[in-house]
Amino acid sequence: MYTPEAQRLPQRRKLILVARECPFNTIHLRNLYELSQMSVEILPPMLTYYNHPQTVADCTICVWGGDTPHVGSVVMSTARPSLTGSGVGVTSSVLNGIGHKDEYVARKFAEAAAEKFVCTAVCSCGIHIDDITPAQLQEVSTVCDKLLKQVIWDA
Repeated sequence: MYTPEAQRLPQRRKLILVARECPFNTIHLRNLYELSQMSVEILPPMLTYYNHPQTVADCTICVWGGDTPHVGSVVMSTARPSLTGSGVGVTSSVLNGIGHKDEYVARKFAEAAAEKFVCTAVCSCGIHIDDITPAQLQEVSTVCDKLLKQVIWDA
């Protein structure tokens, strides 16, 4: 068994693991426990309809992380007939915390889920990283785009 004092990651850098398997079996849980003992942060994607349901009436998605996870923005997106007359369009409403920029990520997830599943989707998002640099901000955006593809579009 690992303990935080006995085993650390080699570079001593923060590692956040997005555990995508669902449902977890005993091996998954044991590995997640061992990683948590090595100071790895575990962040499961919280799509409420993750296991490919036959119908989706509505869904709720939570995206959070960084130094201080919180609720910075909530976006509700509703599928509707496209204004062009063909396909599905999406209308969104945003509730944003003062000074928060989480809307960008929340809107991507809520609108993608609403469009894909033709439903109402709500995404609450809070990603906070102290003194984030432009390069780190771009990395967060890239990781969120990859997660969006895996969790929504490839679902």
